[in-house]
Amino acid sequence: MNRIFTLTTFIAFFIAQNFSVHAQGNTDSKLYTKPSVTLGKEMGVRVDMKGNLGFTYLKHKNENRAFRFRTVSTGLVGSNVSSLNRPLDREYLALGAGGAFSFLKTKQLDNKFTYYHGWEPFVGAYVSLKHFGLYAGIGHTFGLTYDLSEKFILNLEFVPNVGFGMSQFHTGKNRSLLFKNSSNSLAFSLHYKIFN
Repeated sequence: MNRIFTLTTFIAFFIAQNFSVHAQGNTDSKLYTKPSVTLGKEMGVRVDMKGNLGFTYLKHKNENRAFRFRTVSTGLVGSNVSSLNRPLDREYLALGAGGAFSFLKTKQLDNKFTYYHGWEPFVGAYVSLKHFGLYAGIGHTFGLTYDLSEKFILNLEFVPNVGFGMSQFHTGKNRSLLFKNSSNSLAFSLHYKIFN
């Protein structure tokens, strides 16, 4: 967890430094002109503050809209769920997989930075030694991209979400309806541009 926090701090500082230098340069020179957006596809790797690793695929539909698919909760995940039937929180280590589909609106801020946001429905499943379950929900993505080079993009995003699920123990005796919300969904991703 400390490594992720250190990485987060370093990347945020790096982006802030480059943005301030770039902004000072624009005030001394000619007015900013919006660059032409190159439409294409992007593939990347994403990590969130909980340490979950995922993969992303993004396709630009036009200058202001994009569609993204990303994997969620792949591999071994820790789930802390609160059940409506069982008020006590329980933690499990489970093998999970799922996907999220984002419908994004984008706005280019300058040559390097782009702001994006949009709705993100998600679905998934998990299984452990004690139980298995299915879940679904919806979130809203707020993000900022920084063009590192012509081919690489760094993304920082926040995805508050709410979800519902069903969990059943392997004994078959206990079933529960799950409700989970998350506002601690800060994530970084590194994308590689694939031009058409």
